[in-house]
Amino acid sequence: MRTGQYIKHTLLIGSGRVKLYRQGDDGEEAFIYDLEPGSACALSMICNTKQEASEIMAKAVEDTVAIMIPIQLMDELMQKYKTWYYFVIANYRARFEELLVVFDNVVFKGMDERLEFYLKNQFANSKANRFPSRTRKLPMI
Repeated sequence: MRTGQYIKHTLLIGSGRVKLYRQGDDGEEAFIYDLEPGSACALSMICNTKQEASEIMAKAVEDTVAIMIPIQLMDELMQKYKTWYYFVIANYRARFEELLVVFDNVVFKGMDERLEFYLKNQFANSKANRFPSRTRKLPMI
């Protein structure tokens, strides 16, 4: 999914992982959240409902199986099935709670605490069972 693209489907992840980013004017990318198996893209649901262009981009970071639900079916599912309605609401709530965690980290925590939080999350999301024992020299800037 690219920034500016019109979204005609809601994305559900069957397997794999997708990262969502926001792209700045200079092309830099800011990570928003991950989509993992069993989750849906709340932002695609919003864009679908309002028939607006996407303000984010999504990239599969693993082999991914995605289920694409057309907007017309989304409306029907929301009206006919309470379970689907609750699933959509739960996805919105999960994303809002993630936003609150980021907000709290930026506003109420120091850089050292934010770095620790970031590294722990990156490690938890990787498939590694330990940090590498060797360190690499970073290039001088």
